[in-house]
Amino acid sequence: MTRSLCVFEVSGQRFGIDTSRVREVVQIGRLTPVPRAVDEVMGLLNLRGLIVLAVDATRRLGLPEVGSATPEPAGGRRLAVVVTSAEAPVALLVDQVYEVLEVDERLFVPSEEAQDAPASDLLQGVYRTEEHLTLVLDASRVATSRCGTASVDHVPTVTGPG
Repeated sequence: MTRSLCVFEVSGQRFGIDTSRVREVVQIGRLTPVPRAVDEVMGLLNLRGLIVLAVDATRRLGLPEVGSATPEPAGGRRLAVVVTSAEAPVALLVDQVYEVLEVDERLFVPSEEAQDAPASDLLQGVYRTEEHLTLVLDASRVATSRCGTASVDHVPTVTGPG
């Protein structure tokens, strides 16, 4: 049996999220700042009228800041993996998106056995292949900010015109 992952890079680390939880991958433009938001929240992103919270994956995962997300992306090269959650979609700002990877379930190592991995509290586990080690994130946990909800309590999810 296989599993399908959207694979991306954050601060030099290779991560994946189950494709069933990925709404889309987009290049981000201008972000609207959110006053008094936690430091991982970079702002709000307008996705064709849907207002989505943009979260810096580097900060969310507690990784060292090596070219991490900024409110105004340089040259429009920043990418967002838009992840679905129970509350609202969240745009996870990442450094690079590699591929959709089909992996054999037998290569999966549960998170209990990968406790030394970066962001281990946000992991489902790890896939070990001959070429790569891919840390698999739990989409629900990643989409939930440190203040408790994916959309930050004071930032409502709204749709705009058209």
